[in-house]
Amino acid sequence: MNNGLPFVAFWLSLLGTLSILGGFAFVLSAIDTSGTNPRLTGLWRCLAGCAWPRLMGEALKMSLLWLDARVQGLFEEAAKKPLLNILFFGLIFIFIPLAASVNALRGGSADLFKAYLVMLAIVALLGVTSQLNRSGALLGFINAVLALVAGLGLMLGAPLYTLLSFTDRILHENISHALMICLLIAPFYYVVAFSTMNYIEFFLGRDPTRDRSSPVLFVRRFLATLPVAFVLVFLALLLGQMAVNQEVPVRSAQMLAVSVIFSALSLPTTMCALSPVLSRGGITGSLPALLNGVISATGLAIALLYFSYHSSAAGITLAGSLNVFFGLRPGAGGIFLGPDFWVMHVPLLPILGVLGIFLVAVLAKVMTWLPGLVDRPNLATAGLLGVVGVGLFVCGRLLV
Repeated sequence: MNNGLPFVAFWLSLLGTLSILGGFAFVLSAIDTSGTNPRLTGLWRCLAGCAWPRLMGEALKMSLLWLDARVQGLFEEAAKKPLLNILFFGLIFIFIPLAASVNALRGGSADLFKAYLVMLAIVALLGVTSQLNRSGALLGFINAVLALVAGLGLMLGAPLYTLLSFTDRILHENISHALMICLLIAPFYYVVAFSTMNYIEFFLGRDPTRDRSSPVLFVRRFLATLPVAFVLVFLALLLGQMAVNQEVPVRSAQMLAVSVIFSALSLPTTMCALSPVLSRGGITGSLPALLNGVISATGLAIALLYFSYHSSAAGITLAGSLNVFFGLRPGAGGIFLGPDFWVMHVPLLPILGVLGIFLVAVLAKVMTWLPGLVDRPNLATAGLLGVVGVGLFVCGRLLV
C-alpha cells in the first residue's frame, strides 16, 4: 500500500517547478525597466532597510494585518457590497423555499415548507400591524417579538436547517463528489455565520466597525473561517485518498463537526497568539508569540483527531494521535500519510503560512546584500522565486 510520500514528493516537485517558471517570468519582465511595480520596489527597499532584530516582528505583523484584513473583507466590507445582498435574497427567498416546496411535493419532509408558510404569515401580519394608526406599548412589544421570530427564522433558522440537511447527505458520498457538493453548501455556511454574527452584535449592542474587543473579535474570526474550514476539511480528505490510493472511510457527523470546528478555531487562535507583535515587534516579543502560535495550532490538530474518533468504535488514543501527527500509523510504526493525517493538519495552515512568510523574508533579506539587486526588484524577485523553487524541487526529489 502507498504510504503517501510519492504524492508529497510529486507536489513539492511541481510547486518547485512552477516557482522556477515564475522566476523566469520575472527575469523577462526585468528586461523592461518601465514595467517595474512601485509596490514591489518599496517592499524590497523596506526589507533592505529593516534591521535583523526587527525582521521577525515585521514579518509577523504583516501576516497578522493581512489576515485581519481578510476577515474584515469577509464580514464588515462584504456587508457594504451588493453581492452579499444578492446572495442572501437568492438563498433565503428563492432557493430555500423553492427547494422546500419541491421536497414536500415529492413526498419528503414538509417541515421546512410549513415553517416558511408560518414565517411568511408572520411577515404579512407585521405588514398589517405596523401600519395601524393606534400605537401602544403592547402593540409595539408584539411587533418586536414577531419581527424577532421572523428574522431568526428566515435569516438563521431556514439556512441552518438546509445546511444540516445537505451536510448529512454528503457524509456518505464519494469524497470527490462530496467535495464538489460542499462547494455548493459553503454559501449556506457563510449565510449562517454572517447572520449569527449580526445577531450577536445586535443583542450585545456592538458596532462591528468600531468594536475590536478580544472576545467579539475572536468570535467574528471564528465565524468568518467556518465556510473555508468546511471546504478545506473535504479537500484534505480528498488529498489523503489520493496520497495513499485508498478509499476514505465512512465519515460520521461527529468527525465532520469536530474537524470543521477545530479547523475554524485555528485562525482566531493563531491571530490571538500573534497579537503581541503589534505592540512588541522586536525579537523578544515576536519569538514567544510565534512559539505560542505553533503550540496552540499543534494542540488543536492533535485534539481534532482525538475527538473526531472519541467514544467511537475506531477510537484513537492521544499517543495514536501524536503518531498520526508525525506521519505515522496510529498503532504500529511506519509512515502513512492517509486522510486523518491531512485533516488534522488543516488547523496548522495559518501558522504554517506565517512561518512560510517569515522564512521567505529571511531569504529575501540575505539576497539584499547583493550589490544593486534592491534597485532591480523584478530581478530580485526572480532570484527569490528561483531559490525557493529549487529548494522545493530538491526536497521533492529527496522524498522519492
